[in-house]
Order: sequence, then C-alpha cells, then structure tokens
Amino acid sequence: MAEEVDARQGLLGSLRGRHLFMAFFLIGLVPRLLVLNIALHRERPVYTWQDSYGYIMMAHNLADGTGFQDEGHPQYHWPPGYPGFLALIFAIGIASPVHLAGALIAQVLLASLVVGMVSLLALRLGGTPVALLSGTLMALEPASIAHANVILTETLFTFLLLLAVLTWIWWWDSPKTYRLLTFAGLVSLLPLVRPVATYLWAPIALLLLFVRPSSVSRTRTLVVFITLATIPIVAWTLRNYIVIRVPIFAGVGQVNEARFARDVADLAGEPREVSTLTQPWQDDFGPDRGMSFPQVVKARHDYFISVLMRHPAAALERLALTAAGGLGVPDSRLPDILLKEVPSFQGGSVPDRLRWLWRLHWLGGLLLLGMAVSVGGVLALPPLVLRARAWPREKQAHLGLLILLILYLLLMSSFVMYQSGRYRVPVIPLLVVTLSCALLGRRARREGVRISEVTK
Repeated sequence: MAEEVDARQGLLGSLRGRHLFMAFFLIGLVPRLLVLNIALHRERPVYTWQDSYGYIMMAHNLADGTGFQDEGHPQYHWPPGYPGFLALIFAIGIASPVHLAGALIAQVLLASLVVGMVSLLALRLGGTPVALLSGTLMALEPASIAHANVILTETLFTFLLLLAVLTWIWWWDSPKTYRLLTFAGLVSLLPLVRPVATYLWAPIALLLLFVRPSSVSRTRTLVVFITLATIPIVAWTLRNYIVIRVPIFAGVGQVNEARFARDVADLAGEPREVSTLTQPWQDDFGPDRGMSFPQVVKARHDYFISVLMRHPAAALERLALTAAGGLGVPDSRLPDILLKEVPSFQGGSVPDRLRWLWRLHWLGGLLLLGMAVSVGGVLALPPLVLRARAWPREKQAHLGLLILLILYLLLMSSFVMYQSGRYRVPVIPLLVVTLSCALLGRRARREGVRISEVTK
C-alpha cells in the first residue's frame, strides 16, 4: 500500500519521497563538488567556455546598474534570464566577474537538486526500483556533472525544466488554479534562460487541449496557461523591437538558422557562391553590403527558408544527423576539466571515437555510460508508450509531458550546428527516467497490481 499512499500524499509529502530526494541530492553533490574542486585549482580556467564571457559581461553590467547592454549598446543577442541569475549572485557578494567560485557552487547545488528531483519523478512513474536506478544514473551522468561546473545556461535551464515537470504532477494531484499558475510561470521562465524554449508553450498547450484533470475547464485552463506562459516572450520581443527595431526574441537564433541552412545546402550538393562579400551564415554578414540590422535579420531568415524549401529531404537528414550526434557523441568537457592533457581526437567515425574513449581509461567508461543513457532513453520511448496503455490516466499524462519535452528539445537543438554535450544536458534527466522505466517498469507494474488488490 506504500506506493499508493506516496502518490496520494504528493511528491515530497511522503516519507519515502523525502528520503529519496535527500539521499540522491547528497549522492549527486559528491561528484559535482569533487569536479568543482579540480576545476578551481587548474592553472588555466576550465569553467569558462563558448558564451561564458558574454554572460559574465552582461551580468556585471546588470549588477552595476548599467542595464542589459554591451559597451553602451542594448544587448539583444541573448535573453536576460541567465545573466540575471549571475547578476543576482554578483550583487549579493557570493561571486564576482573575476571570482566565479560562488556562482559555480550555486550551479552545483542546482544540479544536485536535479538529481533528487529525477528520483522523485521516477518514483511517481515507476515506483521505488525505478527511482533508485534513475537517481544513480543521474548522479553519475558525465555531461551534467561537467556543465554544472561551467558558466553556461544548461544547469539553470535544466533545474527550471525539472521543477516545471514536478509542478505539472503537483497540479494533477490537486488541480487548483495557483498550481496551474505556478506551472505556467515556470514554463514562461525557460525561454528567458535559453531561447530554444521560445515556442515550448505551443506544444504544451496542445497537450492541455487533450489531456488535463477531468475536474478542470478546458477553456479556462488554456487561457490561463497560454496567457502567463507567453507574457515574458511578448514583453522581451517588444523590448527588442523598441531598442533595435526588429521584433525578435533573441538575435542568436538568426545566425544559427543561416548556419544550419548552409550545412543543408552543402549536404544537398549545392555549390557555394564565389563572392568577396560576406555570406548570411558568417558572423560579420551585412556591414560590407551596406545593410542595416533589420535587413541582416530578414536576409538571414529568408536564406534559411529558401534553402529548406529547395532541399526539404536534406533538411530532414541534417536534423536527424545532428540529433543523433547530440545524443551519441562523447562529451569532451569532463576530460577537459579533470585531465591536464586530454588525448587528441582525430576523425569522426565510430571506431575513432571508441579509440578516443579507450585512451581515457575509466573516464572513457563514464562517458560511454552517458552516451548509453542518452541513446537508450530515446530508444525506450516506443516500448514505454505501448506499456503505458495499461497505466492510469494521470501517469499517461505525465509520460506524455516527458515525451513532448524530449522531442521538442531534441528537434529545436538540432537546428544548432556543431553541437556538443551541452545541448543534451537538459534532456538527460528525462531520458534517464524513460530508460529506467523501460528497464524496470514491469516489476513496478507488478507491484502496482498488488497494491491495487490490497486497496480494493
């Protein structure tokens, strides 16, 4: 009867849920703190990478009260969520732009909370065995460990995403308006941290159209959710239109679109134009052509649309290849943090990647575990959907949300070329749960049958 009581008391309302959450929070904290200790004592900084310096600069300006800008010009490349998170940490003195240890500790705590949250989610979907497996896999997952120790958006985004999923379950347990508002509010924060979530409200609204607690009104639920979930997107887009005269949510998306389109054209065998002028997929496109910024945005978007219209099959192939690469390519961030000399990687074939993992010894085995979790979690979706036909309606709704989030995030991230492990970090907790449910779900289902018989 314990599992049934856990479900009725809520995610943290049961003794079992609280114990699992705290145990896996502490278990997940250990490897993340160990990696942080190594990262902070390296001779060269390994916790800044790719967009890190841009986020730090914007956070510094926000903390100083000079606004969301870059050298006196309004910033529009990224939304303000993650720089705002860093600015808050800078403002209260936990960290500074030159001493980032406090910000990394905050991220490590958030990433460890995600480990505990994964165990709660798995407990609800599959029972105790699934929760134990999910928590263990998440605690050891290498990409999430590595990126908790890098100044990038992934950890904060993943934390908010898992919090939204648990809030969804909380709302199903007792469909009160303030719980729906909390869920919608968390969904609305996600695009402010990573623009990939800009359109996430639409598929969730579609899910709510068909799946919701039977006691709530369809129209009222949709109106409340869509209104609250889109307010930040509309507000930030309006802000950008006012300051740069272009109605875009984030400028980084236009560059990524053009780069994706160029790779699709290459895949389709389309020859490159021979010209001394810069092209839409290049960073400095526009000024040498005398184009204003609104014209640059339009030209890049038009190029993206035109290439996809000419080569739809190549576009689908490119999306599939990028998604597969994002899931199955080993992430080099953890070796870069932990090792003084990382073995060089040459070639992109499967044998080349396996040889590189072999040279990493035990660390290669950990990276291989992360790849197995990512790929296995996706492969587990079809059998899990078939098995879920016998689940209660609310558990089917929870699985539906997980599948929706996985497919959406994989699809949107696949438009970003030259991916690394960072783009799969937010999907990993969801894939851990789906893989664990598929591996141990039958046992959990048998437990559920016995519970139902006892409670009748």
